[in-house]
Amino acid sequence: MKMIFFDNDGTLVDTESIYFKATQKILLELGVEMTREWFIEYSLKRNFSSWSLLDGKGYRAEEVNQFRNKRNDYYAELLSEEVHLMPGVLETLKSLKGKARMSVVTTSRRMHFNIILEKTGIADYFEFFIVNEDVQNEKPHPKPYLKAIEISGCNPDDCIAVEDTERGLIAAKKAGIKCYAIPTALSKSHDFSDADGVLSSISELLEVI
Repeated sequence: MKMIFFDNDGTLVDTESIYFKATQKILLELGVEMTREWFIEYSLKRNFSSWSLLDGKGYRAEEVNQFRNKRNDYYAELLSEEVHLMPGVLETLKSLKGKARMSVVTTSRRMHFNIILEKTGIADYFEFFIVNEDVQNEKPHPKPYLKAIEISGCNPDDCIAVEDTERGLIAAKKAGIKCYAIPTALSKSHDFSDADGVLSSISELLEVI
């Protein structure tokens, strides 16, 4: 195996519930409730913008952008206090180091991803990172993975992706690479039937590889 592409949020780090918390708080301040069910189905699964819940509420685009920036700042604050690695991640990365090339392909913004790297100390395990600002299209579009394949110099057949959401799985498969899914409490209802394998924890990746 030449290259493993890891998703970040929900796969390497337990951040999706923190992101939900930050977004829900700002929306509630505007009188709009984002339920956990909506977040799972539309944000995590389909990549809908949470700010679409403000459609028809009379907010201008400039105002929505201000709300988004406020959420981003609050999310950054929460990450600095609450971010943790998913169970088994550190042990798995240590076991894979020197045996496989590894990188991260994420839709996280650079500012947030840098906080995550600083708090978790996992940067040295990876060759490179693809973040939100590096591509024009987010997952489920294959562009993040296509860019990662290009940077790696590997043939798609020599790459695998590790994802926790259906849209991440779709992105990887559209890019022509194998993908193993690790559902979380938030994504367990997603459709992973197209995955090359569904794992109960990241530790099982060692057996696959």
